[in-house]
Amino acid sequence: MWAITSGYWCILKSTAGGVVLVSRFKRLREQNINQAHRSGNITKKPETNMDAIASVASNVAVPLLRNITYVLMYNSYLTDLESACSCRGSTSIQPVAMKVSKSCAGLPLLLVTMVDALKNKDFYAWKDALEQIENFDLDGCFYSQVQSSIEMSYNYLESQELKTFFLLLGSMGNGCSTKDLLVFGWCLGLHKHVDTLADGRNRLYKLIDNLRAACLLFEGKRDSLVMLDIVRNVAASISSTVKPFFTVQRNTELKEWPRMDLFKTCHHIFLDWCFVHELPEMLECPKLKILQLNCQGNNLKVPDNFFVLMKELKVLSLGGVNCTPSLPPSLGLLTNLQSLSLFKCMLEDISIVGQIPTLEILNLENSELKELPAEIGEMTHLRLLYLTDCSTLGEIPCNLLSSLTSLEELYMGNCNIQWEAEGNENEMTNSRLSELRHLHGLKTLNMQIKYTSVFPRDLLAFGKLESYKIIIGDGWKWSAVESENYQTSRVLKLNLSMDPSILMDYGMKLLMIHAEDLYLAELKGVKEILYELNDEGFSQLKHLNIQNCDEMQSIIGSTEWAHHDHAFPKLESLIIHSLINMERICTGPLPAQAFTKLQLIKVKGCDRMESVLLHSMVKHLSELLEIEISECKDMTYIIAKEEQEDAGQTSKIRLPKMRSLTLESLPSLVSLSPESHIIGTENTNDFSSAPEKRKKILADMDSFILH
Repeated sequence: MWAITSGYWCILKSTAGGVVLVSRFKRLREQNINQAHRSGNITKKPETNMDAIASVASNVAVPLLRNITYVLMYNSYLTDLESACSCRGSTSIQPVAMKVSKSCAGLPLLLVTMVDALKNKDFYAWKDALEQIENFDLDGCFYSQVQSSIEMSYNYLESQELKTFFLLLGSMGNGCSTKDLLVFGWCLGLHKHVDTLADGRNRLYKLIDNLRAACLLFEGKRDSLVMLDIVRNVAASISSTVKPFFTVQRNTELKEWPRMDLFKTCHHIFLDWCFVHELPEMLECPKLKILQLNCQGNNLKVPDNFFVLMKELKVLSLGGVNCTPSLPPSLGLLTNLQSLSLFKCMLEDISIVGQIPTLEILNLENSELKELPAEIGEMTHLRLLYLTDCSTLGEIPCNLLSSLTSLEELYMGNCNIQWEAEGNENEMTNSRLSELRHLHGLKTLNMQIKYTSVFPRDLLAFGKLESYKIIIGDGWKWSAVESENYQTSRVLKLNLSMDPSILMDYGMKLLMIHAEDLYLAELKGVKEILYELNDEGFSQLKHLNIQNCDEMQSIIGSTEWAHHDHAFPKLESLIIHSLINMERICTGPLPAQAFTKLQLIKVKGCDRMESVLLHSMVKHLSELLEIEISECKDMTYIIAKEEQEDAGQTSKIRLPKMRSLTLESLPSLVSLSPESHIIGTENTNDFSSAPEKRKKILADMDSFILH
């Protein structure tokens, strides 16, 4: 813990401390004002200046806490900020001051530079400063001050690795993806002492967090990397002196190429989804390490000799390019190439990639390709293979996958690959998924298969996977993210209407044990989830979605689980749909840790369910936020009492975090609970058409949410 008592601030080393700081600042302000009132020094509170200061402080307090040096520096500027917010005219300066502080994006050195420059200035000066920050005028009066401030932030970064990463971001422009950054960092050797792609990804996330902690990146989702325009331009300026680059911003037109001699010193070229009409016959780039050429449309052709003078190239990314009938012959000359991306390209013959033994990453995502060439099997150093959304890909030659012994990550989602069935040894031409057992370093697997007959049996490699998305059977649509509200790394979806025997497979059991997101549909012969599908309690599961399983009667059905600590301890959402024989979620006492993390329950079309929860379950649901029940004909209560409980034994129902209850088309609903103070009328059975009954249930809802 850090404590600084000078001025108004008491600094705590925690991200939540930002609120503490501002609150303390406001409390001290009020105390000073009240003291002045008592002493007779003032007759009324000041109007907007101190409010403006507190508002600006609230925008920077949290980022400042991450670097104690910045906090100490900022502390001395509080009184300057008060002075800067003083306006001689009648127009309130607070809204403009707020915009200026937000435009500084919490960058402490930039903020204090602006405060210093705007001391005792009038309203028009603040407006002009805001215009310059938002539009970043290189000729503006603030540029040199801003540049020196950001350069100082850059110089204080903790490692050379972080500095290099910051400059790389600046040279790329906004909108860069973590997928691209992983490839760039890996192939450029940015990350030291990193042996696997998974380790490289973890290091990348750490660098992103560190730049955000230094206020050089906007806060946001991990895969959304956005720099303030001013910061990016300064980073680009520094980078241009270290490793010159050429960048064209996304969705702009490259009408003509610069002078060819400018490319002789280039280390990086980024043309990210631009409009490019033609390429020169050859680019002389002896120092080039990264070439990203993503074009709008599929009309651009790459000349045969385009790559002849790029011998040092390590990363080549072609997007939206017409590579038919074959890839340029000069591609085979890139003997240092480690990553080749042919994203959203028109492809036919790509056999030349087999001539590049140094390749570690091959991305064919979203490209038009009918079959993989056998030459890819010679790429024994390949670590990552992207085939996602190659909807026309139907054939992978036999034994190709088993030859890729260095493979760590394999993505085959939304493909129509015709896998050979297991056990068929006659005249095989296509690969079998059982070849995966030869990939001992495989840590990530995404795949979608239609028929259970091609699923590899007893595959122990499934137990070593750290991340997977495996979809089996009809009815599932492939999506990059299962939900905007959450992301999980281990997803399993099963529709086993034809062959339920796969549930007994040991490899499948390994997948279920480690799954975080489980979807089940049309399972046959399964009456309860917990004991029959996983006798270890689904200890990693966060989201469970079950639909159209006609024989299923409960989620937890066996009384022996009542004393098991590891049943659904991490489950956050439970969604059940069209389970026509489902009677209740749990038929007896819950295991000790079950459902303690549950936030969402959705039930639809379960006609035999008379209640959703038992009264004894409620004590487990302290995190529950939302319940949604619809189209359940026999639903009488939402929370029911066990048969052995007397009226005096039950305590009040408490769901402290509950914020939403949706009830729709429940014709038999009487009350939320038998213990509610308000009971439904005897003659009304239609909740949707009985206003008096609705009022009573709403009163019940208020009772069990708020008590």
